[in-house]
Amino acid sequence: MSSSWNNLDCDGDGVLNGDELNDNTDPRNACSYFVNSITSSITSIDRDCDGDGVLDSAEIFDNTNPFNSCSLNINNVTLVVTSQGDCDGDGVSDLIEVIDNTNQTNGCSYLLRSVNTTSSLAWQAQDCDGDGVINGNELRDGTNIFDRCDYKFESLTIFPIRGFDCDGDGLTNWQEIVKSRTNPQDRCDFDLEFVDSLPDEQWNKFDCDGDGYDNYVDKFPTYKFEWYDTDNDSVGDNRDLDDDNDGIEDMQEGFDDLDNDGIPNNLDLDSDGDGCSDTVEAGYSDLNIGRITGSDPIEIDLEGKILLNEGYTEISDNDANGVLDFLDKGSSAEIYLEPIEKQKINKGSSNEIYILASSESAINYKWQVSKKSISSTSYDQWVEISDNEFYSGTNTNKLTVYNTSYNMEGWKYRVITFTPDYICGGEIISGSSELIITNLEIPKAFSPDGDGINDKWTVRGGLNENYPNNKIVVFNRWGIKVYGATGYQNDWDGTYNNNISTTSSSNLPVGTYFYVLDLNGDGSDVRKGYVYITRMNDE
Repeated sequence: MSSSWNNLDCDGDGVLNGDELNDNTDPRNACSYFVNSITSSITSIDRDCDGDGVLDSAEIFDNTNPFNSCSLNINNVTLVVTSQGDCDGDGVSDLIEVIDNTNQTNGCSYLLRSVNTTSSLAWQAQDCDGDGVINGNELRDGTNIFDRCDYKFESLTIFPIRGFDCDGDGLTNWQEIVKSRTNPQDRCDFDLEFVDSLPDEQWNKFDCDGDGYDNYVDKFPTYKFEWYDTDNDSVGDNRDLDDDNDGIEDMQEGFDDLDNDGIPNNLDLDSDGDGCSDTVEAGYSDLNIGRITGSDPIEIDLEGKILLNEGYTEISDNDANGVLDFLDKGSSAEIYLEPIEKQKINKGSSNEIYILASSESAINYKWQVSKKSISSTSYDQWVEISDNEFYSGTNTNKLTVYNTSYNMEGWKYRVITFTPDYICGGEIISGSSELIITNLEIPKAFSPDGDGINDKWTVRGGLNENYPNNKIVVFNRWGIKVYGATGYQNDWDGTYNNNISTTSSSNLPVGTYFYVLDLNGDGSDVRKGYVYITRMNDE
């Protein structure tokens, strides 16, 4: 080709013929060129290569793509659109959108009657009306993509936009779905706590609870009993903050029916149905069974609350589980496995004493001990114990006793159970378990001088409990029998044959005596030894 031809622009696309040859584009086709190769003025008239209705020269100026019908400045459309594409994926071709005067780059600007192709997946994932249901689901459900109040509740998958209230109840759809979790299509399903706009006239004239009063004048539009005076305190339920006079405000009790007895909590004197009144479980005194009061007749303020009483203060949650006790169904503890009555253990060993108990509530435990000295026949008072080097588990159902010694012979243990969130249950006390030290300790001396200390010859280790058929004989140094017993009861006081006389003549002299202890009474296990009798007043 001649150089003069190379410098011509036959098709008027702004790219010289020679450059088009180099670019392998057609110098005779005004729509075959590279934008970057334009070096001269564009002389091709009304050239719109992509059919988007915008001159290529204008697209080059706008920095949009003259070969992409979806890359354009909508304000520069000056030609007839010929493109059959659907730039915004709404199912209406660009050509039709121009005719309809809708925006071919805005998927939410189109006429439903003009849909002539399949919408894109990207468009189906949009939500044109902001109702929380994406376009694709509205197409499936047959609801109106442009009507934010025409949708199926079960098809909600995203949060709606703010600012509209389909059912007119004073809660915007966003508030109902995100905050109150109520149905934005049900005018009578709402939570007054979350009202964020004015209800409409239709809602105002409706009677949600069917009590004969329109919602507009109804302080509790979903509670049909509000106009009654349930507790007969001359303050109607519509103004009464404590409809059952139990010392707990209605808003604290709630209007649900926790125990399903047909009575809502705010009218129920036992909301959780566990047999313990709300008043008592709240931590107040229940002088008149079902209400609290300082004196009769009770006095009521203008809001229906009892005057001169201890109510309306902090409400008990004794087990600290986050549920107030009067709303937390409980029961007394029931011990179904008592501790073993007698615990036979070795000196110096550890021992476990336990019970099994059940309740609908959490159970607390307090272990106690009652001590009895060997020389005494009666027990001391029960004393509560705590975890230390001798005990663990004192607040559980299993107590462990460590390092048992002979002075613990006969000690008894028991546990008190109670359910903190069920105050009516009271304390349930288990049976006792007595320690019996099984390895015998036979004293080599005792002092029966009446001072209350070591006055009797005491064989420790559960002699009579573990060897009930035992026989014992005591001799003096000349072999004369001075004492004998079958089933020895640790009661020999150093007198001749345990003479009950209090005169000193029955007392055996200070000195050494010899014993024979037949543990089983049949000669199969015999212990022999000596015991020394001493008296302070005889020395």
